[in-house]
Amino acid sequence: MRLEGTAYKGDSRLAMMTVEIPETSESFSHNLDQALLQLCKILNLPLPLWLKKNTREFATFRQTTFFPDQYTEPVNFDQFYIKLID
Repeated sequence: MRLEGTAYKGDSRLAMMTVEIPETSESFSHNLDQALLQLCKILNLPLPLWLKKNTREFATFRQTTFFPDQYTEPVNFDQFYIKLID
């Protein structure tokens, strides 16, 4: 599984990274959680709160966006966008 993450402040891209984790016998959601955790760790970002809207977006478009109100601590970006890459 390859997951790309990009943090934006306004129209400017602050950081971008792609992580790849091996597919395991675990569920898709477990593999996605592991990829998101690794991505946030590499980019030195706090882990966002995953809401129902993120599930709907990700299931429909294979991508979703997190906003500052989805973090338990202050962040210096306006949105964090993740996308599943084939």
